[in-house]
Amino acid sequence: GKPFAYVFDKFDLINNNPNPRNFEYYAADFPGTAKVVPVTINGGSAFNYFVGYGANKATHVFGFKTPNSFATNAKLYESSETFGDPLGFQIDNPKWRAGFLYFCFNEQYVQGRYHVRFVRLPCKDVGGNLWTSLSASDGFFDHYFGLSGPGDAPGDQVSYLKPAIAVNKNLDCAIVYGRVGFKTAQPLYPEARFSLLYHNKSSQNPSTLIHKGNFNPGTPMEKRLDLVNAVVDPTDDQTLWFVHAFADQSLNDYRMVIGHVKP
Repeated sequence: GKPFAYVFDKFDLINNNPNPRNFEYYAADFPGTAKVVPVTINGGSAFNYFVGYGANKATHVFGFKTPNSFATNAKLYESSETFGDPLGFQIDNPKWRAGFLYFCFNEQYVQGRYHVRFVRLPCKDVGGNLWTSLSASDGFFDHYFGLSGPGDAPGDQVSYLKPAIAVNKNLDCAIVYGRVGFKTAQPLYPEARFSLLYHNKSSQNPSTLIHKGNFNPGTPMEKRLDLVNAVVDPTDDQTLWFVHAFADQSLNDYRMVIGHVKP
């Protein structure tokens, strides 16, 4: 069958090698998994990670150690526990930092209306194996937010869409997302916002508007946008950058917008 995932040598890619070293994993390497998503690593990690969505409606974590050679595939490890929800199809840019995987994704609240779900999953090398934990005492954290925000009229129902997350050296997070009215007193066209979630807090700060939308583009945000993301600035490892979109009538479409914040 066709390869399920490719692994390339990053230095070959950085140096524009036209034939970068690589190896492949196949579906059989990810038992019970229908799709895998690569994880962005911030800082040093014994493993490189994939997050996979399983046929058993659970989310699996896989990892491999950086190989000395690309002549053969690196051994693939599976996490000690699986997360019991089907998150994988919704996660686009999971991050790993300081022993934790950070997920941020949409979850349907009612038909057609979504909120944001944030998960911090303990995940690291323990005794040469890939260890994960669902225990709060180990730092596991599962948090929901959305549905309404600052400036919304009482009774307004809002949908939160296409989130992405970045984590800095202090383990503070920026979560960027789109918002659109579901049932609102006044039209709420697709807009871009972000929220900060500090490492020592159990809920995010009130959201900050990046750019308002000004018309209904017709195509839902979740079906039109692919390139949304958030990253930490490598120059200070503290500033958090993000890219999202808003509905712009002058373009008759969505327009990308870039922002940053230093928590």
